[in-house]
Amino acid sequence: MITKLQSEEFTRNKWSVLYYKDEKILTAYQALKNEQKELMKKGLYNDAADRDVSRRFMHLLSYPDEVIEEKLRKTISGQPFVLADD
Repeated sequence: MITKLQSEEFTRNKWSVLYYKDEKILTAYQALKNEQKELMKKGLYNDAADRDVSRRFMHLLSYPDEVIEEKLRKTISGQPFVLADD
């Protein structure tokens, strides 16, 4: 998924791996991915929708709320999975 966490440049020509313990997580991820696709198809995927999908995606990945909000405030860097900067 291309979100505010994983840019198109970061994901280009790469496989994304989703590790999950509970089948509900996979189901939620697939539903979110389908929702994003439908919004794009209908031309409704604006910045607000992108932020919402990005936030929900990061929740699925168990990012803490404060980290999610920090990542949504910043421009995407080449290191989307760094939880804290030194």
